[in-house]
Amino acid sequence: MSGTFGPGTVSYLTPGRYSIHVSGESRPFAVSEETEIRGAGTICGEPAPEAAGRCTQDDLERAGEGGVFATVVLEKGVATRITEADDPDKSSGEDDGPTAER
Repeated sequence: MSGTFGPGTVSYLTPGRYSIHVSGESRPFAVSEETEIRGAGTICGEPAPEAAGRCTQDDLERAGEGGVFATVVLEKGVATRITEADDPDKSSGEDDGPTAER
């Protein structure tokens, strides 16, 4: 299977194996040493999509155990790139703290 999938929830399955869940459908995939993993606060790095930093497979495994929202590019069932995305469920319900009224 090849193509771009997501954004959706990436979950850890076994060492080197993950799945991406998009629109009610899960697709398993593998990662390799060549997989480019970009984080924006959950996988690794700062919580800003424009700051998407390079992450390790260990970072992805830790984040994937709880599920992480991302887009995955696959080539023959192997991820060439995983890029963390903003999770609309989390960003819409979070409180940014108190605001001052004028």
